Amino acid sequence: MADKIVKRLPQVKTLYDILPKGTEGGKEFARIIDLLLFHEARRAGKKITLFDDSSGDYYGLDSFESDVIRKHGKTGYQYKFYPSPLSDKHRREIIESLQRTAENQKKLKLKNWILLTPQDLTESATRKDGGDVSWFESLREKLKLKFEIEHWGHKKLLALFLDTPSICLFYYPELMPEGAARRETIQATRIKYNDNLNTWYGDIEFVGMSVYKQEATRGVPIEHIYIPLSAVPEEVDEDDANVTPVNPLSCLKPAARHVVLGDPGSGKSTLLRFLTLVGGSKALQKRCKAKPDKRLPILITLRRFADEIKKKGSISLIDYILKSIQDDFNLKSADLSFFEYYLESGQTILLFDGLDELPDSHFKKDVANRIRSLLTT
Repeated sequence: MADKIVKRLPQVKTLYDILPKGTEGGKEFARIIDLLLFHEARRAGKKITLFDDSSGDYYGLDSFESDVIRKHGKTGYQYKFYPSPLSDKHRREIIESLQRTAENQKKLKLKNWILLTPQDLTESATRKDGGDVSWFESLREKLKLKFEIEHWGHKKLLALFLDTPSICLFYYPELMPEGAARRETIQATRIKYNDNLNTWYGDIEFVGMSVYKQEATRGVPIEHIYIPLSAVPEEVDEDDANVTPVNPLSCLKPAARHVVLGDPGSGKSTLLRFLTLVGGSKALQKRCKAKPDKRLPILITLRRFADEIKKKGSISLIDYILKSIQDDFNLKSADLSFFEYYLESGQTILLFDGLDELPDSHFKKDVANRIRSLLTT
């Protein structure tokens, strides 16, 4: 159905034209494809395994999918951020990936191998060794492959975008009904959201200071006094002179998950405030040598979440986020569609404060499960 719709759409830029070139664009392309394939598999009731790019190529695959219900075999995916027409170097690298997969076919048991590139393959009559379409179609017989091969380019990717509205709205608002207007509304809400973040988390208060001190009543802007902290991995001895401190900014790397440990008063909550604000604060970026970050930071105080669970019993974490932001920020336009726009496109930073402050082990386990459920969704 989506394929037919794509044929009637106006011309739009390919991801190769939209994303930055080089390694940065390649990583973003892989992240987008992971998201699209994840949602596609979830809709179809299939299981998909996504491989971390930092772990290297897995038998010539970036991900693979299995039909756990009908058991029709596995489909392997390889992502290449290559433009069309393909260069000789790019062709060689595609062949190398295919050969790695073929060498491990007994273990993988693939039925299909799908190459994804940001543009459709072209067929040039002037190229001596043939156009990309005929070259790619010849590989199965040439390499004596025991699985089918297929290419997905710009048109197929647009079909996947159309099937995933929140991600499509982020990258291709022009394809969505009133998409440009909807994205403008979200961006207007984002401006108000950022202002409220600074209001709520921008000042450090000093508990116990004399009431005659100005800082005791209004606090001090975090950008004026924040001293960058360092951390050490839990498995090493922090007293070891050879230990290299870790910059907490590394916690903000895409797809990273960390737990920050420290004694009471060591600065864990202040650190989370800093990580919440640094992506949008030029002053903090200058002070701490950080880079701008367009992702949406969401800071959740788990003690308040636990209180809400006590009151209402069953409440999902996303429902609590909606309620708390709308109430605290007085921002009713921060609705589910606003958060899905950032969450489902992978453009969110989630920070959870105060797991150790929850009343008992039951609550800690319950809240941890709700966090895990949100991340899985």
